[in-house]
Amino acid sequence: MTMLRSGPRPTAPANPVEPDGGPDAATLELRLPWWAMPMVPVVLLALGVAWWTLRAPDSYFAVWEVNRVFGPEHMRLQVVGVAALVLGFVLVTGRDGLVRHWTVRIPARAARALQRLELWLAVLVIAAYVIWVGSAALGGATVDHVAAVLAGEPGSVTALKRVARPITGLTTFTQFAPVAVTLSVLLWRIGRSRRRWAIPVMLLLALGRALLYAERLALIELAVPVVLLLAMTVPAHRRGRRIAIGLLPVAAVPALWGLFAVFESTRSWTSHADGGRGTFTEYVTARLLGYYGTAVNNSAVYHDAVADRTHLMFYPVEGIWDMPVVGSLARVLLGDPSFGGVSVPDWWMGLMEQQNNPEFVNTGTFVVVAGDVGVAGLVLCCAALGMFLGVVVRRMVRGGPVALIVFAVSYVGLLEIIRLPYFGQGRFLVTLLGCLLVALVLRRATGSSEVRR
Repeated sequence: MTMLRSGPRPTAPANPVEPDGGPDAATLELRLPWWAMPMVPVVLLALGVAWWTLRAPDSYFAVWEVNRVFGPEHMRLQVVGVAALVLGFVLVTGRDGLVRHWTVRIPARAARALQRLELWLAVLVIAAYVIWVGSAALGGATVDHVAAVLAGEPGSVTALKRVARPITGLTTFTQFAPVAVTLSVLLWRIGRSRRRWAIPVMLLLALGRALLYAERLALIELAVPVVLLLAMTVPAHRRGRRIAIGLLPVAAVPALWGLFAVFESTRSWTSHADGGRGTFTEYVTARLLGYYGTAVNNSAVYHDAVADRTHLMFYPVEGIWDMPVVGSLARVLLGDPSFGGVSVPDWWMGLMEQQNNPEFVNTGTFVVVAGDVGVAGLVLCCAALGMFLGVVVRRMVRGGPVALIVFAVSYVGLLEIIRLPYFGQGRFLVTLLGCLLVALVLRRATGSSEVRR
């Protein structure tokens, strides 16, 4: 006779992990366009624009009112940085770096958790903007300031910035917007979106910030992930749309010109309209070329000015220096990143006013990093960035929804890599924090931060 022992019955885990997402999982097929492969914009932009700047006629530099500094030795540093980045990426991804079609599965309970997070992120972003606007009004901003900017009055943007300063630690929350809109698009594409209003509202807020605060990047950070995810989720049977998506870079050039023209009409054109700069079309074209060409040239200016000076590296870790608590602690332990007692940003603006055109202050990425940490440091920094991107892509093509979101918000940095060291800036670090929140929510809902295919 078998004795039956009493005791607690085994219980199932509260959040069982289902490797395939379970029968109630939402499935999304993704295809990566050729132009969205991470190293494509890096190689084409970082090397293409640098080569063009190296070979550009002196007449362009005269129009931009800057001294030509970027030379063959700086071009070699650019090539070294790009090569290290590509190598780091390839070493991590292997064959996964060539995958262009995969599937993401999100269980229903995970989708519900992401819906709640989508709402909280959207509310947080909108609240941050509302408080910023309220603070600006208390600081003296009026409807007249806004009207002056929209009317294109000279100096109106600068005047508005004086009374509408960001609130440290609060307006930082606006950088959750890229994660919020990307999450909204993802939920929309799997048929689980309940708050489609979030995307247009946050895009409108970013548009206002771009127009009134002369911060185009705030709008680009939202538009790029939206366009990228929509392009990646076009069904395979939509052949016409897929062909159009493959040709999207062709349409992107006039679109970029048009967007640039809209914002320059309320910025620099207001002070140059009567300055013999030709027609508005000619002015915008020269200005757009200068926007990128001078960034490359400025990286050489920075490199030559600081390479032989002992100083704390700044641009590769700019976001850490800007963090409210971490930055203060770093200054206590390491000292203040400065030149002659002047903070690096202020020193850089002074250098631009003395030697170049203060209207073009972007620093580029690769050569400026070499100026801060030398050639060996450049290789290490770029290889580390390549490995980070490689990890993201590898997890993404293996079905990771968090990695998909990280990839979408990081793609902006690849497009901007020729203009500024985006991945080292505080705005990107805050966006990554938003991605971490997504991972934590998924882990709590499913027991894993990534749902594998």
